[in-house]
Amino acid sequence: MTSSTNLESLKPETDESLKNERRDRKKQRRITNKKDKTPEDIRKLKVLSAKITYYDKIKNLRNAKTEPTHEKETDDEFLHTAYNENKGYWEKEYERRKIAAEEKARQGERKRQEAVEENARQEAEKKCNDQCKQITCVTSDIRQTVADIIYMGKTIPKDILEFLNNTYNGKKRKIIYKKYHPDKNEDKTLYEAYSKLIGSHNDTPCKSSGLH
Repeated sequence: MTSSTNLESLKPETDESLKNERRDRKKQRRITNKKDKTPEDIRKLKVLSAKITYYDKIKNLRNAKTEPTHEKETDDEFLHTAYNENKGYWEKEYERRKIAAEEKARQGERKRQEAVEENARQEAEKKCNDQCKQITCVTSDIRQTVADIIYMGKTIPKDILEFLNNTYNGKKRKIIYKKYHPDKNEDKTLYEAYSKLIGSHNDTPCKSSGLH
């Protein structure tokens, strides 16, 4: 657009544009008359004020009987002025919307992660219950140790299950404990859990320690 742009270049008002203008003015009056304005109301008022200022200036230009002189704003000058008046607001509005969108994305990611963790917890609990059902006498120590083993993505070895489900046998305990001793296996954390499970036999004198 150049400075030679004249009033005839402005598009005539349509029923739709008049309807939008009336709607915006009505919204502005309604929000202005509210006693307790929220931050969102104030933000909307700023937007509506900018729109109505634009409506008024366009209307004044259309109603002018003569073309603008050097004492009046040309179309280019008017648009430039209108742009500068609202530039700061729209830049802030853009940043506000950008931050709001980023926060919404973060909330969505948090909810997704929480759902994944909850599903994993429920699945681990189900596996723990399934494993515990295979043990004749489940004490709180045994359940906690089984839960730790499941959390590590492992299961209870068959020979440990058989040991726990049979009458306590000291000789059998020494053999199986030697096999699963944490100092003789690379995955020390896992085998410590296995040792605790062996020591949790219902009839074991040193029950739940798994260290003697």
